[in-house]
Amino acid sequence: MGAASPVARCTVVGSTIAGSVPVRSVTQCPLERTDTLRQLLISRGASATADVDALLETARASEHKLAVTLLSAHEAAGQELRPDQQAELAINRHRIERYRKVWSVVSGAAPDAFVVKGSSIASRYPQGLLRAAGDMDVICPAAQLWLAAQALIEDGWEVGAFTIFPGRGGAAGTGTGRDADGLTAGAGAGPGRDAGGLEIVIELNQPSDTDIEEPYGVELRTIDVGTSVLRPACRLAVPLSPVAANVLALVAERWERPFRSRDVYDLAVLHDHLDRAELASLGAGLTATGMWREMRELSRLLRRSGLRPAPDLPQRRRSTMRAGTARLVQSAIRWSHPVRVLGYASMSTVDSDRGARADRLAQVVQERIGPSRLLRLGLPLFAVPLPVVPQSDVPLPVVSQSDVPAGPGSAAMRPSGPMRLVRVGPHLVAVTPIGAFLMVAGSCPQSWVTQATSGLSAAP
Repeated sequence: MGAASPVARCTVVGSTIAGSVPVRSVTQCPLERTDTLRQLLISRGASATADVDALLETARASEHKLAVTLLSAHEAAGQELRPDQQAELAINRHRIERYRKVWSVVSGAAPDAFVVKGSSIASRYPQGLLRAAGDMDVICPAAQLWLAAQALIEDGWEVGAFTIFPGRGGAAGTGTGRDADGLTAGAGAGPGRDAGGLEIVIELNQPSDTDIEEPYGVELRTIDVGTSVLRPACRLAVPLSPVAANVLALVAERWERPFRSRDVYDLAVLHDHLDRAELASLGAGLTATGMWREMRELSRLLRRSGLRPAPDLPQRRRSTMRAGTARLVQSAIRWSHPVRVLGYASMSTVDSDRGARADRLAQVVQERIGPSRLLRLGLPLFAVPLPVVPQSDVPLPVVSQSDVPAGPGSAAMRPSGPMRLVRVGPHLVAVTPIGAFLMVAGSCPQSWVTQATSGLSAAP
């Protein structure tokens, strides 16, 4: 492996969408070929004259994340790999197999849960090609979410993060389904998934057991789309069809980071499964979540790559304009409330040290404004674990529904499943089956943890 390979030759062929509805001719590149992956990387800024090793090195960059797929494509094409490259594929296959075993634990505890992205997209990759396994995204009904979290903790996983989001309902397409390998795909409502309410995201981790430094991660959540901390989480009122659900989850990544080359390849893979029903379901999901602009951005990258044309979504230009207008209105409303602005400023101290003034602001927001009001205004709360687990029969001052009212445009919020929100002095504590957590909107001094722990321990 060393010399540069030619760029893929794509053919223009007639196509018929499932359901025997003829559509215009489309460009088809064989997605399993190494020169197709080269073409994608070149469209994303890689050197057109790079040899195989240089291209592999480029593909490892965070803006691409395609090295494992490219290396497996060389292997599938019958090209001889060096021992270190064979070892790299072996540890990635080991990681993928670990996640399959993890899924058996999760699905055993939460039979109505389903996976989005990850293995669900990987199952549609060309035969022999691997998709690097970073983490696992699982959507669960609220009650089953806690069962899944408990099962993982018993299996040696640790809670890395726990967040409560004010939810908002949506409307979307129809249908659910399972992948051929048994991993549930699509956004299904399932038992216990009622509209509105608080939404929950739990991240659990295990250390890596290979040369890959990234730890294993599972995200359990009740929401279909987390969008961003500046917008309410979205639980779709009607489930999306399987492929549409994966495309929507892929598009939602744009809220966290720029699109990667792998996102473009994933969309090309999913593109071949987007029949008329899937396109209609995806369009409804994009409208419900307001992510038409992000979908258009990813579609442009796909079209520029030459691997596939942009998905033929109905009324995409008009829908994008409407979504942009709605976003401007929502942004104006969001930033017009001074208390909400203080809450957002407080949130900036969660993961970063912003200095003493910022920490002081977070303290004022937590103690003077209060976490319940922040939830009402549409802000998420972040969990700090407490070294105490209250007994279920201990009476605690449970926060009533009127204490945590609905934010603008959302249904009345209430604790999801067996989670209870309780007041401990000025603080709000989530008492859950996996422990007690102090809920904050910013940095948390140790004194708050001490106060909340003492308050729970002293409960009569």
